[in-house]
Amino acid sequence: MADKKIDFSSLKSKGFLPQRQENMFSMRLKVVSGNLDAEKLRAIADAAEKYGSGYVHITSRQQIEVPFVKLEDAEAAISELEKLGISGALPERE
Repeated sequence: MADKKIDFSSLKSKGFLPQRQENMFSMRLKVVSGNLDAEKLRAIADAAEKYGSGYVHITSRQQIEVPFVKLEDAEAAISELEKLGISGALPERE
């Protein structure tokens, strides 16, 4: 089976950071000032269960990460959340 070349730049621009485990990523979601309404929190929890390991991590910058998202699920995961206005873009460095 031929290996597909992974466009890490494109994945990173959508908020996906590679993990040590092969073909596994953390999906970092943009959260303005750490504020989310209940509907968006439920959607993130659902995505964590559906595409990740069921866990959510809150970073020191008040962003949310969903660890253990498989490479083949990355596009579906971010597409589902973007429909609700949840962006996967990484925050800009100051």
